[in-house]
Amino acid sequence: MKGIPHFTKIDINAAIQKVTRLLRHLISKKVQIKHFFHAHEPFITGNPTDIQNAILTLAMKICDQMDDPGDIIFATKAVSVDQEFAESHSLISNSGTFIQITLICTGLNQDAATTSIFFGALLDQNLVLESEKMGLATVHTCIKKHKGFVEVLRESGTSTKVDIFFPAAMPDQA
Repeated sequence: MKGIPHFTKIDINAAIQKVTRLLRHLISKKVQIKHFFHAHEPFITGNPTDIQNAILTLAMKICDQMDDPGDIIFATKAVSVDQEFAESHSLISNSGTFIQITLICTGLNQDAATTSIFFGALLDQNLVLESEKMGLATVHTCIKKHKGFVEVLRESGTSTKVDIFFPAAMPDQA
């Protein structure tokens, strides 16, 4: 049936590796792509195409904010979200184990206004028009559809960390 998403168990490490193979052909050769996979059971339940497209879109948009040279670092790990944390964040529907996907970008341009708008649009789903202009609407939709959430931390003038959290798949989920 058309329009009904196909959800299956996804190895997020493998999904990121597929995305980075594509990304290498789409971005400047001066941007280095690195991986640090710490999630030993990196499984989420979702639509593999949607997840990969969201990660690719986000990485491409981040690379657009970068000056050459720079790095884009992908990392994964399993994290535990307790009830208190979940209740303090309106976008989180439940506590439990989540798979955290981290993108760290170095070499971001110095145009603070542009990068602030970009990362603000990523972080705030209420900035619908801004997120559509920035090409982030599909990222928001994917994260929400998969019961995930995102956090953005501007670490310095030229570095930003984006964390995306998706609920971990239960061991018996297909």
